[in-house]
Amino acid sequence: MKDKIKVFIFLKNRFLSKIVYRFGKFQFFLLSRSADLLIRFSRLIGRFYTSIWSLQGISWFDHRFDYLRGIDNIFWLERAFFVNRVIKKNSSVLDIGCGDGIFSGLFYSAVAKEVLAIDLDSRAISHAKRYYNRSNVTFINRNILKWEPKDKKFDLILLFAVIEHFSKRDGLLLLEKIRKMMKPDGLLMGSTPVFSDKGYHNMEHKNEFSSVKDLNKFLGIKFKRVKTYTSNWPGRLECYFECRN
Repeated sequence: MKDKIKVFIFLKNRFLSKIVYRFGKFQFFLLSRSADLLIRFSRLIGRFYTSIWSLQGISWFDHRFDYLRGIDNIFWLERAFFVNRVIKKNSSVLDIGCGDGIFSGLFYSAVAKEVLAIDLDSRAISHAKRYYNRSNVTFINRNILKWEPKDKKFDLILLFAVIEHFSKRDGLLLLEKIRKMMKPDGLLMGSTPVFSDKGYHNMEHKNEFSSVKDLNKFLGIKFKRVKTYTSNWPGRLECYFECRN
């Protein structure tokens, strides 16, 4: 009798195992197909937003749509990795031209003591406050050239995809202002696209750089130590820079 019970239990468990296995395969098939559909739909939305972005009359990009464009669209995340490797726990950070606020809200705030993020566009700041509000991040709507931080000094000042939006004259004024806002051992970090066919690829660009050498020369007017490195993006060369007094 005990042997029959053991056989019955064995067959029962084997039968249940087969059911669980087949159900698991079905679950994986269902989840895999669902993921395929969601990824395709997300990519479609991301590409559509990118195609109409220039028609919206805004200078900042909603990076949520970069997520939707797929995991192979990784270039836009570079700045987050580069910046977070130099931020320290007690760092005070100024993010000039923060745009939609995703970098200050999701990345820099995870490491820095405090982040002050500033942008000229009030819509960008409203968006940033709505989606990326953090206890150690302050988003403000200001013109950086007219804004006075009083006696505040920063360990790290960020200037990503911003310097090309200023004329040469205003760009130098901005660099001088940044230099004065930096602590003695502070760092300015940023990036700008470099175009071999200089011709204002964006209607808001006022001073594009045609080579890394030109950018180095421009930054060197205000900073003693300038370091640059490049990244090949689809359709353009992105040049990163680090400047110290």
